[in-house]
Amino acid sequence: MAVQCDKSPKWPGDNGDLNAAGRLLTDDFYNGMPWCIGLKRFRQQVEANSLSITVFAWRDRSKVVLDSFATEKIQNDGASILGVTVLPEYQLVIP
Repeated sequence: MAVQCDKSPKWPGDNGDLNAAGRLLTDDFYNGMPWCIGLKRFRQQVEANSLSITVFAWRDRSKVVLDSFATEKIQNDGASILGVTVLPEYQLVIP
């Protein structure tokens, strides 16, 4: 049986970065959906280091296209992390 933890930050902003030991592991542009990150591919970095998520404020030059209501809300409220959920993902292999 294999276990994979998925990290799902909920965040309004322009873009976000996931780092370990100052090294960028992955990034995402805000699209209104939770950012689902499969951690299995970063196993060595996760076991050896703590993870940090950075969310950047909305920029007018952003190449992400959202409806005007969402863009105004992010601009007014600022970038923030509303929550992070870590879920184990199991896979059962039957020979």
